[in-house]
Order: sequence, then structure tokens, then C-alpha cells
Amino acid sequence: MKDIFEGHKSLCFLHQKEIVSEENHAEHRACNIEESRVRQYKLDGDVIPRNKQRVCDYIVLNDDEKTAYLIELKGRHTEEAIEQIASSEKAVKPSLQGYDLFYRIVYHGRGTHKIAGARLLAWREKYGKREKKWVAQFTSTSYKETI
Repeated sequence: MKDIFEGHKSLCFLHQKEIVSEENHAEHRACNIEESRVRQYKLDGDVIPRNKQRVCDYIVLNDDEKTAYLIELKGRHTEEAIEQIASSEKAVKPSLQGYDLFYRIVYHGRGTHKIAGARLLAWREKYGKREKKWVAQFTSTSYKETI
């Protein structure tokens, strides 16, 4: 099977210390303190054409740790974020054998009331934690974490 990232250029340097994914006044900051081999791709409209399927905005990979972060940055229509992450996972998983996946939703604005409560909490609880780190996480405006 073809690697979905083949032919696409990473948006960050190989050992970049901080990888920023930004859109819709929301941002995710991945801190690469170990200076591991990392990659960042824009999924929506680049790796996966927009007319193909609804997917999340970015993916950040730590190739040394074998971790992948699917990142959805929302301004409005936050109710779609969980489905976009699930669709993204299906699209990239065959190319990421042996990687642990993490899911991130960062939203901006007040349009989050439709899912900000019980649905997002249930989604996060469904995946639980891996080594004291939430597998699925959501927050407002900005999220910074060590990858």
C-alpha cells in the first residue's frame, strides 16, 4: 500500500523544536524537547484533497517516538470535529503502522456550545490516557504539549 505522505513535503524541519499548527484563530504547539525526527503535514486540502472527504487540518508525527497527533482547529461548526478526526484516522492509519495516535481539537469562539459539554467529555473519556497523557484532548484557543 502506498504511503499517504509520499510526494508531500513536511511543513517543518526534521528536528524542529516547536511545531505550530494554526488556523481559524486556534493553534496547537508541539514541543519537541528531545529534538526527535518530526514531520508536519496539512491534511485538509493538501495530503487529502478537499473534495475527497472531510478530514482534520494537520498531522504532526514524531518518528522517533512513533506518535502521531491528528489536529483539528475550529472556528465554527465544532460539532463536526470528532467526525473529521475519525475520518482522518481511517485515511492515515495504514501509513502509520506501529504509531500511537493522539487526537486534538482546538476551537476558537463561542460556537462550541453544541458539543463542548457532554459529547466532548465522553469522547475524551472513551480513549482515556496513555502514559499519563490524554489520548483525546480538546481546549479553547491554544494548546501546547510536549511530543
